[in-house]
Amino acid sequence: MIDYENQRLPRIYSLADAVASTTSVHTVSSFLDPDRSFEKPSFKFTFHVHEIFVFHDVIEPIEGRILPTCDDMERWIRLVQKTIDHRSTLLIHCHMGLSRSVAAAAVAAYMLDAIPIADIPGWLRRDRPNAWPNSLMLSYADKILGASGKLSEIGVATRLATLRERPEWVETLRGTHRRREVDEVMSLLT
Repeated sequence: MIDYENQRLPRIYSLADAVASTTSVHTVSSFLDPDRSFEKPSFKFTFHVHEIFVFHDVIEPIEGRILPTCDDMERWIRLVQKTIDHRSTLLIHCHMGLSRSVAAAAVAAYMLDAIPIADIPGWLRRDRPNAWPNSLMLSYADKILGASGKLSEIGVATRLATLRERPEWVETLRGTHRRREVDEVMSLLT
């Protein structure tokens, strides 16, 4: 079993958990909804860099929603590379800590190359058992990093594990704009 704590892997949180945390990190990344009224989150821990990404947790165009873009993911990848280069710690959060932050953490874990690719879905779900990484974010990162679909495969494997262990959560997602992702993993069960 891999000792994830000693691999410099990022920490994944919901907004509420991130605000309540007392563990200091070097860099905080906030993935926030544009239409939620928010001020820069106030954290109880010390940090040196705070990057805010503002887009909805969507995977296809929906009127009134802002999609993540390739530029957002390029910016994210540059930030991850800086944390790798400086050997710093990273905390990632989104509103629920289930999709945008999980996709971002998958990219960071892939870039860190600290654990085998096949172990990334288990690591993502270790503290986030309902993890459902945003497939659009992973698709952009695949292209930017030249990952040949590996990040998208990590997303599918993570969603499939969630489907198997949390079917009630997946049924909730089936009634949302994430139905395409649900149908994709459901097709793998047959």
